[in-house]
Amino acid sequence: MHEVRLRTNTWIDEGTFTLALPDEWQLSVQWPRTPPPLSEREIEEALDRPIGRPPFPELCRGKHNPLIIIDDVNRPTPVSRVLPPILRRLQTAGIPPEKVHILMASGSHGAPSTQAVRNKVGEETADRCTVLVHDAERNLTPLGRTSRGTPILVNSAVAASDLLLGIGGIYPNQTAGFGGGCKLALGVLGMRSIAGLHYGHCSLGWGTASEGAGFRSELDEIARRIRLDTIFNVHCDAKRQPVRLVWGDPLLYYHDEVAFARRCFQACAPADADVVISNTYPTDLTLTFARKKGFHPLRCCKPSASRVAIASCTEGLGLHGLFPVHRVPRFHLLRTAYWKLAVKGPRQFTRSVLSRVTGKHSPVQNHHHPIWLYRPGGGTPLPLDLAGLRFADEWSQVVESVRAEQGGKQRLRVIVYPCAPMQFF
Repeated sequence: MHEVRLRTNTWIDEGTFTLALPDEWQLSVQWPRTPPPLSEREIEEALDRPIGRPPFPELCRGKHNPLIIIDDVNRPTPVSRVLPPILRRLQTAGIPPEKVHILMASGSHGAPSTQAVRNKVGEETADRCTVLVHDAERNLTPLGRTSRGTPILVNSAVAASDLLLGIGGIYPNQTAGFGGGCKLALGVLGMRSIAGLHYGHCSLGWGTASEGAGFRSELDEIARRIRLDTIFNVHCDAKRQPVRLVWGDPLLYYHDEVAFARRCFQACAPADADVVISNTYPTDLTLTFARKKGFHPLRCCKPSASRVAIASCTEGLGLHGLFPVHRVPRFHLLRTAYWKLAVKGPRQFTRSVLSRVTGKHSPVQNHHHPIWLYRPGGGTPLPLDLAGLRFADEWSQVVESVRAEQGGKQRLRVIVYPCAPMQFF
C-alpha cells in the first residue's frame, strides 16, 4: 500500500493521519516547495528589518492604545509564533501586554470558538492581552467613503486606537487572486462595506496575479484611511510552520511576497487524473471554509474523475455572511439583491440578473460523481443533505467507492493535494 501522511484538525487537537492507497494506483503527491522553518532567532532578526516603516521604539513613541489586527481562524497564519516577540518589543518601548488589544479580523465569517481563538493567538498571549473578535454588524464607526463610493464602516476599536498593527499571510483567494497585505482591512469592516467591495468588483480567480486590480486598489485605499500601514506578513509551510517573515508598509513589499507564495505553492493541475484527493487542511475547521478554500482542485479535474475531500470540520458547518453554503438564512437573497442594486445601479443589476436567467454567465463544469467527504476523527455533526456531497466514515469506504466509480479499473492515476487551500495551478 502507498501511505501518505497528512495533517488535519487545524487549531483544535491538530495532528496527523495516514491515507492508505492501493499499490497499483499511480500516485502523485503535490507537496509545496517551501524553505526550512524559521528559528526563534531568525524571527527576532526579521523583526529588526522593517520595510518603509520606523523600528519599534519610534513606532511606539507617544502611543497608549495599541491594537493588533490578526487574520482569523480560517487562515493558517501561525500568529502565536510571532506575537510573543512583537509584544516583547512593545513592552521594551513602554507598552505592556496588558494594554494591548488584539482584534481577530473575521469579516463576515461566523464567530469561532473561544478555544480556536486562544490556540491561534497562544494561551499566554490570550491571558495577558485583551482579545476581541470582530462583528460586522455591531460596534462600527463610519469613516466616509472610498473614492469609488464604497462606505467605510470600521470596527470601533480600530477607530479608537492610536497604534495599529496587522498580522496576516498571503494565500490564494477567489475574489482577490491572492489575499494578504491590505486585504486584512476587509476583516474589520462592516457588512455594508464588505458587500460593496465584493459586489463592486469582478472576482479575479483563484491564485491569479492581483496587484493593481480594482478590488485590491480599493482595499489599499481603505487600509490607508483606517491607518493600517504596518503589517507583519508570515508565510508558512504545509505544517503551518513559519518559513518567512517580512513587515512594514504592505504597499512596498506585497508584490514580492505574492511572488514568493506563487513560487512555493504552485502545483500541477489535476489534468487527466482519475482520482483527485484534496486535503482541506489548514482551512478545515468548518465545512463552509473547507469547501470555499479547499475544494478548488475538485472543481478543476476532468468530468469523469472521482473526487475526495478530507476535512475534519471540528466546528461543524460554519458560516459565511455573504456566501452561505447551506440553509440560506431568511431574507438573505433579498438583502443580497439590495446590496447588489446599491453597488451596481439599476441598469447593471438588471443585466446581471438577465445573464443568470438566460444562462449566459460562466458555465459550470458538469462532473459525473459527487464529492466524497472524509472526516478523520469525526467532529461536530454535519447536515447530511448537502448537495453534491457524500459522507464516508471510514477511509476504506472511500477507496471502494472510488473503485466502483472508475469501473473497477486497477491502475488509476491519483493526485493528492496535501494543503489545498494554500495551493493553486
